[in-house]
Amino acid sequence: MEKSHLHRYQHYAFTDAQQMVSIKETEGVGETTYYCPSCRQEMIAKRGNVRQWHFAHKANKALSCSYDKYLHSIAEKFLQDWFNRQTSLLLRMKRRNKCIRSQNCIWYAESECSEEEYVTYDLKQYYPSCILEHRFKGYVADLFCGHATRSEDPIFLEIFVTHECAPEKKTSGIRIIEFVVESEEDIFDIIQSSEITESEKVRLYNFKRQERFSEQFTQSMQKFILYPSRKSFVDQEKFTCKNYNLKHLGIYEITMPYHNCIPEFFEYGGFYVVGRAMAYSEKYIHKDCNLCKWMKRDFDYEAFCVLYKKCGNAKYCSENVAAECAMFQCQAELVNGIIDEVGRNSQIVIWRKDGDA
Repeated sequence: MEKSHLHRYQHYAFTDAQQMVSIKETEGVGETTYYCPSCRQEMIAKRGNVRQWHFAHKANKALSCSYDKYLHSIAEKFLQDWFNRQTSLLLRMKRRNKCIRSQNCIWYAESECSEEEYVTYDLKQYYPSCILEHRFKGYVADLFCGHATRSEDPIFLEIFVTHECAPEKKTSGIRIIEFVVESEEDIFDIIQSSEITESEKVRLYNFKRQERFSEQFTQSMQKFILYPSRKSFVDQEKFTCKNYNLKHLGIYEITMPYHNCIPEFFEYGGFYVVGRAMAYSEKYIHKDCNLCKWMKRDFDYEAFCVLYKKCGNAKYCSENVAAECAMFQCQAELVNGIIDEVGRNSQIVIWRKDGDA
C-alpha cells in the first residue's frame, strides 16, 4: 500500500559514531561525515538559502534507498529511544461495555446497549525495554519488547509506512502494537506523548479484551395500548426496556424499541396503524378507518372517507365513526402484510389481558 508524503525531505542522518542528528544540528560542523539511516550510504548536509535544510544522498548513492525506507529506519530509532527512556508508558486500549442483559435480551442493539471505553495499562511495569529487529517464534519484530518475567509473552512494536503487518504475523498470537507512520511529524506525535492510545493510527492485535457489563444502559420503547373502550394510543415517553412490563393500562399492548418503529413500519402508516391492524386481526376491534379500503389521505395526511357523501358520515375519519359505519371493508392486503411483518420481527412483544402473550 503506497502513501503520499507532503514533506519528503530527510532531516536526520547518522554520524560515524552511529548517533542520529538533525540537520539543524549540523550548522558550523566541519568535516563530519553523515550516513543515511536506511541504506548507510554517505549523505550531504544541504543548508542553502532557498530550500529548507535537509540531508541528501551523494550522487548515485541512493539507488537502493527511498524516503519510505528512511522513514521506517528513523521511526525504529526514535521509538526505541522513546520507549526505553520512559518510566511510565500508558497503553489505552478499547473495550466494549455492554448491558448486563445483553446475552439474553431480544432488544439488544450494539448502538443502543453498549459503548466503547478505554482501559489503561502501564506497559513499563511489564516491559522495561525494547531492542531492534529481534526474531521470536519465526517472526522478526521491528521493535521487540521482552516481558520482565515471562519470556514467552513479548510485545512487538511494528511500524507501518508502506507495508502493514503480514496476515500471518497478525494471527500469530503475539501481541502487536502497529504504528501508522506517514511523515516525520507522525513520529514526533508518538514520542512526544507518554501514552499509546488505540486509534486508526495505532492498531492493536492479539490483546485480550475482556468485556465489561453494567446496568447503565436503558433503551426507550414505544408501546401501542388498546384500552377497554377500544380507543388506543402509542406512548413514546413512559416506557423503557426495564419498565415496559411492570404496569399494563390496556387490554392489548404491543411493545418494540423506539428507534425501530419508524423505519420498520413506515410503509404501513406507522406503529399506530400496525397496532390497530393487529388488534383487528385478533378480534379486539371489529372496524377501523385506518384499515378500510375507502380511507384515503389528503395533502395534510389527514384520513378521510371517499364515500362520506354516500354514507352520510363525516368526511374525516375517526375511531368512533368507524364502529357504526356500514360501508367498512377491510384492506386485507394491508392487514395481512402487517401480520407477516410483525411475525418476522423478533423484537416485538405482545401482551394480552387474558395472559396469552
